[in-house]
Amino acid sequence: VLKYILYCFEMLSDLRINFDKSAVMVLNDFNNVETLVASTLNCSIMKFPFDYLGFKIRPSKLKKEDWTVIINKISNRLSSWNNRFLSRAGRLVLVNSVLSAIPSYWMAVHRFPKWVIEKIDRIRRNYLWNGDSSCRGYKCLVSWDMCCKSKIEGGLGIINLHNFNSAL
Repeated sequence: VLKYILYCFEMLSDLRINFDKSAVMVLNDFNNVETLVASTLNCSIMKFPFDYLGFKIRPSKLKKEDWTVIINKISNRLSSWNNRFLSRAGRLVLVNSVLSAIPSYWMAVHRFPKWVIEKIDRIRRNYLWNGDSSCRGYKCLVSWDMCCKSKIEGGLGIINLHNFNSAL
């Protein structure tokens, strides 16, 4: 039935499923269903944990080193930007469009711990106010909570990652 549904999808969408690139993964393999489904669909079997887009996927709680991949990906993005020529408004656009978007996929999959959101917010805040990875309190012109308010409320419209993660 599953294979029939996938073929119906192919016919209706005009897309093709590549079963050579597909894999079956089962959390609790009762009665060896995993091998039955894999042989029926002619695809491989995948086991946990596995990497997807550079991030470790586990059925259990993620470890600290798994979270640092996302944090490093965000901080590494800053090094490629030439910050001396950008105004605060330009950095604001980059914070909202790039630095806030990088963790969005993983926020749809996982509930981020508070410490991860705080580290990402620190990177975004430092970049916004200083264009660098470090920033002292006197350079921050407005509190981060105020920056995360909508423009109608007098803020800068920066995405509040905690609320965004809860919504996803």
